[in-house]
Amino acid sequence: MAQRVLLLVDQFEEVFTQCVEGKEKERDSFIEGLVAVGRAQTPLAVVMTMRSDFVNEWLATGQPPEVMNHDAVYLGPLKGEKLRAAIVEPARLQGYNVEPGLLTLLLDDVAKEENCLPLLEFTLQELWEERNAREKALTAMAYVKIGRLKGALDRQAERVFSEKLLREVDRDCARRVCLELVRIGPGGRDTRQRQPKEKLLRMDGESAEKQQVVADVVAELLKGRLLVSGGDEANAYVDVAHEALLEGWKRFVQWRQEGRALRQLLQRLEDAYGDWKEEQQESDEYLLSGGLLAELRERNVAINEALADGRPELMRYFSLSDEREQQKVAALEQALAKADIQEASRKVRDKLLFTPAQTVAATISAISLVGKSQDDFDGRVVYSSQDALHRAWFTIRERLKLEGHSSPVNSVAFSPEGDRIVSGSYDSTLRLWDLKGNAIGKPFEGHSGSVSSVAFSPKGDRIVSGSDDGTLLLWDLEGNTIGFAFEGHNGQILSVAFSPKGDRIVSGSYDNTLRLWDLEGNAIGSAFKGHNGRVLSVAFSPEGDRIVSGSYDNTLQLWDLEGNTVGATFEGHRGPVWSVGFSLQGDRIVSGSDDRTLRLWDLEGNAVGAAFEGHSNRVLSVAFSPEGDRIVSGSYDNTLRLWDLEGNAVGAALEGHENSVL
Repeated sequence: MAQRVLLLVDQFEEVFTQCVEGKEKERDSFIEGLVAVGRAQTPLAVVMTMRSDFVNEWLATGQPPEVMNHDAVYLGPLKGEKLRAAIVEPARLQGYNVEPGLLTLLLDDVAKEENCLPLLEFTLQELWEERNAREKALTAMAYVKIGRLKGALDRQAERVFSEKLLREVDRDCARRVCLELVRIGPGGRDTRQRQPKEKLLRMDGESAEKQQVVADVVAELLKGRLLVSGGDEANAYVDVAHEALLEGWKRFVQWRQEGRALRQLLQRLEDAYGDWKEEQQESDEYLLSGGLLAELRERNVAINEALADGRPELMRYFSLSDEREQQKVAALEQALAKADIQEASRKVRDKLLFTPAQTVAATISAISLVGKSQDDFDGRVVYSSQDALHRAWFTIRERLKLEGHSSPVNSVAFSPEGDRIVSGSYDSTLRLWDLKGNAIGKPFEGHSGSVSSVAFSPKGDRIVSGSDDGTLLLWDLEGNTIGFAFEGHNGQILSVAFSPKGDRIVSGSYDNTLRLWDLEGNAIGSAFKGHNGRVLSVAFSPEGDRIVSGSYDNTLQLWDLEGNTVGATFEGHRGPVWSVGFSLQGDRIVSGSDDRTLRLWDLEGNAVGAAFEGHSNRVLSVAFSPEGDRIVSGSYDNTLRLWDLEGNAVGAALEGHENSVL
C-alpha cells in the first residue's frame, strides 16, 4: 500500500481575509485546485481548518455545495469530558496533576465565555510557567495569581507594556507595531498578519534613530512573549504570538477599534500597491482607479498624515494614480476641484495657530475658498472649506467687529451657505450681515423684549427668533415677519432651532417646557414636559426624528416628536446645561454646563469618556465640526477651546474676546 501523505492547511479563513482586491478569481482557482487534489484518488489527503463564521465566504466562491454537505466536519464547542481531557491530559503526560479546585475554576470560567479556546490555551501555557515543580502540580493559587482566564493574557500584556515601555514614544511605537500585525476584517473579524521584520523597522521612515526605536520595541515585545519571530536573517518575520492576544488584551482591542475605516482603506491601498509593484511591474494601466481612488481622495488629508513619515512609496503610488486618472477621465474634473479645496483648506487650518498676521491671512484665504467652492460646485459649499472658515472664525485674534446693535448681542448664526450671519440682541432687534461686517438692510423689529436666540432655516430663506417677550417670530431675509407671533409659552424663549427639513421649529422656555411648531405658528401637540428647570438649549437630530434639550436642572433629555422622553435622563453635569448639539452622524450629543465642563453622550444617555475639563468658568456654547472629529466650546472665561472626541484640548485656548463667548 502506498504511504499516505497529509496536507494540512490551517487558518484557511485567511484565504478570504487577506485576498487582495481584484484577485478573487485567482483565489477561487486556488480553492478549486485544493478541492480537486483532495478528491482525486491519490495518496495525498487534504485537510483545511476554517472558522465557521467564514462558511458564507466559501459558498460565495461557487464551490460545489456537496463539499460543505458531505466533506465538512463541523466541530462544536469543546465541552464535558473532552474539555476536561484537553486540560488535564497534557499535564499528566508530563507527570503533573491538575488540582481539582483548579479544574473547577477553569471549567466555570470557560462556561461563561464564548469562543474562548485561544484564551484557554494561553492560560494553560501561563499555568505551566507557574507550575509547582516540587509537588508536580498545576494549582488554583497560581491560576488566581495570573488573573484567571480573562485576566491572564491581559495581565501579561499590560505588564510588558507598562514596565518595559516607559517612554511615550515607545508605547506609541508598540501600538503601531501591533496594528501592523493585524488584518482588519469586516464585521470586526480581524486576523493575524505576519510582517517582514525589515518592513516593520522602516515603518517610521529611513532614519536610523527611528528604526532603532522600532527595533528596541519589537525586541521588548518578543521578550515579553507578545510577539514571535522566525525565518532566516534575510527573510525574518514578526507575528502576533497568539491569536488570543487579539481579544484577550483589552488595550489591543481598543487600539483596533480606533480609526478602523481609515486603516482598512490603507490596507486596500497597500494591497493594490503590492500587486502593481510586484505582478504588474509598475504598469500605468494598473494604477489606482474607480472607487478606491475616489475614497482615497475623499480622505486625502488623513491619508497624507498617515503616510507622511514611513511610506513614501505608497504616497508616490497614490500620486501617480491620481495624475493618471486626471489625464484619463475628464469627468473627474469636479472631483479634482474638490480635492484641491480640501488640500487648500488643510493648509488654511495648519496656519491658524501661528502668528495673528498669519491667522488673518488664513481667514481671508478661507473666505476665498468658500467663494471658489460656490463657483466650482454650482453654489454648494464643500465641507472642508466651510470647516476652514469656521475654524478661522473661532481662532482669529484680530477680530472683525460687526457693529450696529445698541445693546449686547445674545445669539448669532451662520446661514447654510456660509455667506450671511444673523444676530439677535438685547436691544430687541435682529440684524443680518455679510462676511465683511456690513449690515444688510435695516434692523428686524417686532419683538418687545430681548432677542435671546436666532436660527436660519436649512434653505437659508427664513430666520426664526425667540425673545424674552415669550414669543417666536418667523422672518424673511428682508426683515419682514411671516405670519403672526408664535404664542404658547408662559415665559421667556431661551432657545430655538429648525428641523433639518425646515418644516418644524422647536423652542425651549423659561417655563420648563419645549414646544414644537409648524411654520404658521401653530403649536404641534402639547408642551414637552419633563424638566424641573428652565430649558436653556434645544437641537434637532440630523434625521429630524429626535430633539435634545439642556436644562437649568443640570440634565439633558432626548425626545421624540410626540413629546415623549426617549430613554433615561442624561445625568452627570453638576450645573445648568447651557448648550447642546448633535454630531453630524447623529450618534453623539455634546453638552456644555455651568460646572465648567463639556460632556459627550451616546443616545442612551451614557456619558462617553470623562468630562472635558479646561475652561475656568461656565461653558455657554458647544458645537461639532462639520467633519465630526472636533468640538468647539465657548465659555464665560472669554475663551474658546477646540477638543478631540477623547476630551483632549487641541492646541491652546483661543483667546482674544474681551467678554464671555455665548
